[in-house]
Order: sequence, then C-alpha cells, then structure tokens
Amino acid sequence: MTTIDDNEHNEENQTDDTGEDTTVGKESADSVTGSKPRRHKVRWLTNKYAITLVIFIVLLVFFDANNFISRYRIVRELRQMELQKEYYQQEIELNERISDQLTHDLKEVETYGRERYLMKRADEDIFLIIDESERPVLQ
Repeated sequence: MTTIDDNEHNEENQTDDTGEDTTVGKESADSVTGSKPRRHKVRWLTNKYAITLVIFIVLLVFFDANNFISRYRIVRELRQMELQKEYYQQEIELNERISDQLTHDLKEVETYGRERYLMKRADEDIFLIIDESERPVLQ
C-alpha cells in the first residue's frame, strides 16, 4: 500500500524507456497540471463537433417551432383539456339519464318542473322555505 509520500517519491525518481530521468519537481508539476486543463478547455471549444452539438441544443431549446418550452406549455394545456373532457363527459352522462327519465315518465316531468323551475298547477300556491344556514349573508 502506497501513501502520499510514496507517490511523491515515485514521481520524483521516474525514468522512461530510454533511461533518461523524467523527474518533475513540485513547482513544474503544478505548472504543468495547471496548464493542461486550460488546453483541454480550449480544445473542447474549438472542436467542430462540440460546437455543432451546442448550437443544435440551443436551437432545440429556444428557437425551434417545437422547442421544449412550447412543448411544456402544450403538454400542460393538454392535461387541463383532458380534465375538462372528463368533467363534460360526466355532465353528458348525467343529462342523458335525466333526459331518459323525462321522456319515459310523466310523473318525473312534473317533479322536475316543480323542483327546478318552481312550476305549479293553476289551483296551487307555492311556499318556499329557505334554510337560514344555506342563505348567503348580505352585508
């Protein structure tokens, strides 16, 4: 098992295949490692494939007709419309049931007219009883 001190010792006393000493001192090693990432960054920025990829991603995200921002809005609107669709389908089913009841039963027609539209027969009087707890408070 090597320690940090052993690694530093190994770096100082390395030789290559030709027998020349490739020892790098601490100061020169820091300067070499400090310049390599800069070269790597510059090389990455000048790579034509990387530049093309970055431009392509920017075009897709911001400028395309089907960009991600508009697609997010469309998906959100689609979800809202699906919820509305479910609501309206439930309302249609309810109205169809009521319509079936009203077309087949005359007693239901009379009950529906009396409850919904406060209709009455000619010889009747209607008294409305309003529950105070359900009545809105006027200020």
